[in-house]
Amino acid sequence: MTDKKFTPKNFTFIITVASLGLILLSILVFLYQAFVTDWSESSVNPTDSVVGSTEEGSGEGVVADYDKGMPDVLPAPDDSTATSEKDQKVVKTGTLNIAVDDFDDVDAKVRSDVKKVGGFVASTNDTGVEKDRTLVMTVKIPASSFDGFIDKVKGYASVVNSYTESATDVTKAYQDLQARLKNEKSLETALVGILDKATKVSDILEVQRQLSSVRQNIEVYESQIKYYDSQIDMSTITISMSLSSESLDVTGDEWQPGGIFREAVKALVALGKDLGTLGIWMVVFSPVILLLYLLAKWIVRKLKVS
Repeated sequence: MTDKKFTPKNFTFIITVASLGLILLSILVFLYQAFVTDWSESSVNPTDSVVGSTEEGSGEGVVADYDKGMPDVLPAPDDSTATSEKDQKVVKTGTLNIAVDDFDDVDAKVRSDVKKVGGFVASTNDTGVEKDRTLVMTVKIPASSFDGFIDKVKGYASVVNSYTESATDVTKAYQDLQARLKNEKSLETALVGILDKATKVSDILEVQRQLSSVRQNIEVYESQIKYYDSQIDMSTITISMSLSSESLDVTGDEWQPGGIFREAVKALVALGKDLGTLGIWMVVFSPVILLLYLLAKWIVRKLKVS
């Protein structure tokens, strides 16, 4: 019986065939993964959810209508001008961050208090569930009810995390607008008188041009004054609510067997789809697999013979 020897030629041949087999197998795995990934991404049906963005009341539009042409920064008070407290124009805003034991209860109470003082809820943003839930509410209330409203909301909190209040004196800017408006209206009256007496067409056209410009200025100044009035009369308060630590359920989130069962069924269906996909790929590439098998079998036989 002859000894079986592996010559360098046979060894090179085996390495070449094994390399080709690994390359084909790598291509098969890559194509399978790419197909499964594309199929999984295409099967997802994302839905956009927007939580709790609402507007209430009709007063929000009043503020928005006068934003155009408004100064970006409210001017600082002029200490050189003596102004009585009655004539002082102040814009007040507040930001309150509280922790509550019951979101829905506090939310209902705050909304009720806003209506009682003659205000309205400008916007709400309710996000998250259970311990991760947060509620941010922006309200507009009469400036005269500012302090009382803040104290009442603080009373609903189990913990007041933070509170910020700001008051900006816009008296000087308000008075300047009133003076400009008065001058423009006086100029309007004078131009109307000149227009009544004008006889030349050129004079009439010139006066009408100036009168149109003056009336545009009057509209701008009146809009700015109305904007300041809306900010002065109705203060803006932003209330942020989170769940207090005392109200957290020590047992954790509620166990829902029905939901878990549905998730398990979905996972099983997904596994079945993946296995079915793999089976289809195996069938499609079966000639290649068979060719590799026959080639390997032939090599083994040849080595045994040699």
